[in-house]
Amino acid sequence: MRKITAKGLTDVGQKRDHNEDFFACEDGLQFYVVCDGMGGHASGEVASQLAVKEVVSLVRDRRHAANSGHVSEALVRDAVTYANERVFVEGMKSAQTEGMGTTLVALFPREDEMIIAHVGDSRVYRLSARGDLDLLTRDHSLLNEKIDAGELSTQEEISTFAHKNVISRALGIRDEVQVDTRRVPRRPGDIFLLCTDGLTDLVDDGDIEAVLDGNRDDLDEALECLVRMSNARGGKDNITVLAVRIDDEPSDDELAATIQDPMSAAGSSGFEEDDHDTETSPVIPMVDSAAPTPKRRNSKGVIAPVDVQSGSVGFVSTEPPAWAKRLGSPRVVVTSGLED
Repeated sequence: MRKITAKGLTDVGQKRDHNEDFFACEDGLQFYVVCDGMGGHASGEVASQLAVKEVVSLVRDRRHAANSGHVSEALVRDAVTYANERVFVEGMKSAQTEGMGTTLVALFPREDEMIIAHVGDSRVYRLSARGDLDLLTRDHSLLNEKIDAGELSTQEEISTFAHKNVISRALGIRDEVQVDTRRVPRRPGDIFLLCTDGLTDLVDDGDIEAVLDGNRDDLDEALECLVRMSNARGGKDNITVLAVRIDDEPSDDELAATIQDPMSAAGSSGFEEDDHDTETSPVIPMVDSAAPTPKRRNSKGVIAPVDVQSGSVGFVSTEPPAWAKRLGSPRVVVTSGLED
């Protein structure tokens, strides 16, 4: 049985007076998207909301026209490319929106795999059923360009680089954009985390792994904990986190294979992962803080646990799935000079 549970949360942070992040959990379309807007006069908020809206609309219309629930990698890329055009055109309409843009990460489940789309420095992580965290995207940033060019090579040079938040790619800055996509296996027990740099600038990968693994049966608590940690360490930007847990129950054959050879089954999905760049971005050092837990702010966006099989929206039990019980639980764009 195919089943997904998804939760999302966004927070304005401690330093900003408005939230330019936006996200969507689409139960009917079965995909998930997070955007981090940028630009003056609150135009970043316009960009992020418009990008989410256009991606959702195009995917819905294409699937309806084809009378199919199928989502291809090409459709995902087309949807993000179209959103880029719409944000770019809207940005030229007034001085207030000129130069606005947004990052984007999106996750589209299929029968046996997940499609990821990525532009900018928002990220997608995957926590395996065994508790291992992998970064599935690589930031489109000036920092990574400097590393690739050999201009930054030591950990000290990387950690002290003054322009970590300058991004080299975003939606809406130019009339064309390169969209990175990749496919990864869909495996029961995996948790995917989509997030903005308001989290990853202040909370390192080790803490993200610990929080997700320690709260894998309570995604609400996991997301609230991540937001609290970011705010306690300064909350210098808006923070958005969206978690997608794969609650599929394996067939009897898959279950038998897992019991016979758990190491092999945990790493196999019936096909090889694609050969897209999987190099992780350098970890930004954790900022320790003894600040008290701040009061949670109101969130925006669509938060909807999803039952993929029926397509209906409803709260899914936080109890571990039956298959897990049977196995035993394992444990700112350079060209425009903008910063997000």
